[in-house]
Amino acid sequence: MPEAPSIAWNGISLDAPPEWEPSILERDFMRLEQDGRPVAELKWRRVQGRFSARKHIRKLDRAFGRADIREASPGPAWIEAAESLRASGLGVTLLEWEDSVGAVLHSPATGLAVLAQFPRPVAGAPVLASLRDHWGGATMPWRLFGIRARVPSDFLLDTFRFHPGRYGLEFRRPKRSVSVDARPGDFRRGPGASLVLERHAPADAMLAKQGFETWIEENYRKVIVGTETKDTNMIYWKGIQKRFLRFSLRHQGRVWRDPAANAVFAVYAHGEQDIAEATFNQICNDYGAV
Repeated sequence: MPEAPSIAWNGISLDAPPEWEPSILERDFMRLEQDGRPVAELKWRRVQGRFSARKHIRKLDRAFGRADIREASPGPAWIEAAESLRASGLGVTLLEWEDSVGAVLHSPATGLAVLAQFPRPVAGAPVLASLRDHWGGATMPWRLFGIRARVPSDFLLDTFRFHPGRYGLEFRRPKRSVSVDARPGDFRRGPGASLVLERHAPADAMLAKQGFETWIEENYRKVIVGTETKDTNMIYWKGIQKRFLRFSLRHQGRVWRDPAANAVFAVYAHGEQDIAEATFNQICNDYGAV
């Protein structure tokens, strides 16, 4: 089995040095820094129809004014990275502008388009070469800030938060298919299923003055619906919430304590659509600490 990438976020992954840490994170944008200095920026989204790298470069050049963005061959390491990416199925156009090297990438299979930028003298070629597109798979990896997950690809990222002590990822699977370039406003409303992944830490401090079950009751009583099954370090629930003149809501969830990670993890789902038991269990099994 191939080694997991160091960063995986919303359809892309890459292997970056451990010193490179996200300083700005959006659904489709990431800035990595080392010791407070930017070392990489990536912006991406899926596009419909034909994609022209040259038109995209001209648009960027107009947007950045005097940046003088141009196609280039920055050196052997970057050319080798481009060849590696082409072998993975991506179209690659290498760029230079001002004091940066970068590339425009496009996947004809999934519509993914990426703009990557690395300020000189950062040795970014190996990181660029490691970038992979995951939109074509049945599931997508997520790996950041010490957590890992794997979620079915038809669950689209809605919102997220990385607050001290509490992380959260919220996904939405709309009942009706949406375009490849759909934004949250396109799939947030209407029938479907919502999926939430959370992590709370440090568990020893959170649970110092109350038991695990009491803590769950205080923090998850609003989302627990149906029959509960309890264990020493886990609670699981599943049920149906009937609504007058509306489709019933299906609920399921699991909250468990991981002593080795000193954290509490939670996965819960609700919506008009059901999530198969095997699929939900696999999501829970794949979610945890790195």
